[in-house]
Formats: sequence, structure tokens, C-alpha cells
Amino acid sequence: MSVVSRVSDLAGAVRDKINLMVPRLVPAGGAVGEVLTKTSATDFDAGWQAAPASAPLKGTSSVTVPLATFTHVETIAALGVTPAMLIFLALGAHAETDENSAEMLDIAALSGAAGTDQITITLNFAAATSGPVNLNWSAI
Repeated sequence: MSVVSRVSDLAGAVRDKINLMVPRLVPAGGAVGEVLTKTSATDFDAGWQAAPASAPLKGTSSVTVPLATFTHVETIAALGVTPAMLIFLALGAHAETDENSAEMLDIAALSGAAGTDQITITLNFAAATSGPVNLNWSAI
């Protein structure tokens, strides 16, 4: 067998192997910004989908604590939040004239629970507190 025919046979075998692999490669289609996602538990079952939001949702809110309370629960609107998201809360900016400044609040615990387009915020204070509390939130 000549070298030329051996190379030709090898090229044919490589072509056949590639043709067997093609269905297992990246599916055709997809648009700019889409990501390849597994669509079922079946091997090689994948398709193009919109990429998840890369930046977390975020916002600010002011909750109003009733007169002299140690625990306050309030639900705020948060468009785009879903129950599966994690919520991060921090005390927000305040003006010199605000009733409750971040430095003066005696917060024992601050938590947020995600809902559909909303966040339920729970504040626990070490001392009786009332008035507005400014918060920053983010959801991922």
C-alpha cells in the first residue's frame, strides 16, 4: 500500500469519526448573548437560551417602624425578585436630620426573605425603636 493511499484512508477514517461527533457538538443557532444550557437529563441534549442577568437586582427602601418596638416585619415591593433569590440587606444612607441614623440604631438582626416581586424584611432591635429606617437591598 502506498503512502498516498494510506494517508487517504487515514483522512477518510478521521472524516468518519468527525461526522459521528458532529451531533454531539454545539447545536446550531444561538444569538449574541445567549448561553448553551442543558435542556434535559438526556446525554447531549442542549439548546440556546437567554443568559441569566449578570448583575444582581438592587434597590433602596425605607421601612417605618411603629412606636417603640423591638421587632418589625414589613414587605416592600422589589420588581423582578423571585422566591428562589438570596437577599442581602444593609443600612442605607441617611441625612443629618433623619430620626434614625445608621450609627444610632441598635439593630440585633436584619434579614430579608424573597417573594414574587417583593422582599419581606425583619428587623430586630436591642432597644425599643421607632421611625423610618433606610435600607439598601440586592437580590441574586
